[in-house]
Amino acid sequence: MLDTKEKTDGPVLSMDRVFNAPRAAVWAAWTDAEKLAVWMGPEGYTCSDPTADARVGGTYSVTLTGSTGVSNTCLGEYLEVLEPERLVFTFSWRQEDGQPGQRMLITIDLEDLGGRTRMRFFQQNFIDEDARDNHNQGWTGSFAKLAAFVEADGGKA
Repeated sequence: MLDTKEKTDGPVLSMDRVFNAPRAAVWAAWTDAEKLAVWMGPEGYTCSDPTADARVGGTYSVTLTGSTGVSNTCLGEYLEVLEPERLVFTFSWRQEDGQPGQRMLITIDLEDLGGRTRMRFFQQNFIDEDARDNHNQGWTGSFAKLAAFVEADGGKA
C-alpha cells in the first residue's frame, strides 16, 4: 500500500480548478457514492455501482462504461480524510483477474474561497507518461461534469 509519506516514482499529474460552489458541496461530491455516480467519468461515460466509505481504511469503487460498452472499475482505499479540506486515497484499475493494477496515490485539497472552492488535485505513481496523459484527459472531462453538478445547485441533486 502507498503511504502519504512514501516516495513514489513515475510521472505525476497536477491539476488546479476553482468551482463556483461551496467547499461542502465539492467534498460531498467526492465522498458520497450517489453523487459520484452523477459526475465520475468523462463525457460519454456513465458511472455505475459506486461505493464510498470515506474514512481512513475505508474503500471506494466505481465502474465506468464508455459509449462502446466497455467497462472498467477503479478502486482504492482512503488513507487520509480531513473533512472538508483534504482527501488522500489510492487509485487502481481492476485487472481481468480481479486484482488491482498499478497502485497510484491521489491527494485532493479543497480551499474555501468564500462560497467558491479551489481544488488542488495531485495524482502520482503512474507507470508511464502515456498513462498520466490518459488520466489527464479523463479527469479533465470528469471535472467538467463535476463543475456542472456542484455549480447547478450546490451538489444537492
